[in-house]
Amino acid sequence: MNLPGLLVEYLINGCIALLWLVSFTTPDALESFHNAEKILLIPIAYVIGMFIDYIAWFLTKPIKKLIRNSALNSLKKAFKESNSSIDINQYAYFWEEKVEIEKNYPDLNKEIRSRSSRDRVARGTIINLIALSICYWSMLSWIWIILIGISILMWIRFEHYNRCFEIRAAISIRTSKDHAD
Repeated sequence: MNLPGLLVEYLINGCIALLWLVSFTTPDALESFHNAEKILLIPIAYVIGMFIDYIAWFLTKPIKKLIRNSALNSLKKAFKESNSSIDINQYAYFWEEKVEIEKNYPDLNKEIRSRSSRDRVARGTIINLIALSICYWSMLSWIWIILIGISILMWIRFEHYNRCFEIRAAISIRTSKDHAD
């Protein structure tokens, strides 16, 4: 995976997590840090971001399978309506094409990685908003529920369209190979 992408993703999710983790400390806990010590919050945020990402990945994994199947089915329908001879069922798993994209299509690989990065931040946002709503419920109450709902819908949409994009990329590569042979 792209290190700068992961660095940013984990830092974003970790910094947001620090907002709700601070609620467990005394109000002046951070003020007692010297400026040099505050720099340590950056790697701490990174590590916390990794935890948030793992928790989000674990909790969204069953839903992700449903979303990916939905994306596959919507592409099946679209190809069937266009009278295409392509069998979408062959694209449920396309490891060879993924490797080829990584090796031979740097722009396409960069696009897929950036889409994956967006998914990672979106799913981490779900976990962080749930935690923020628990820690600060009295301040915003029902608005948190709306924000959590929007973040879930946002992640589902990103995941669905990204899977469709990956499958279409694999189809393009496989069909261009078939025509070259």
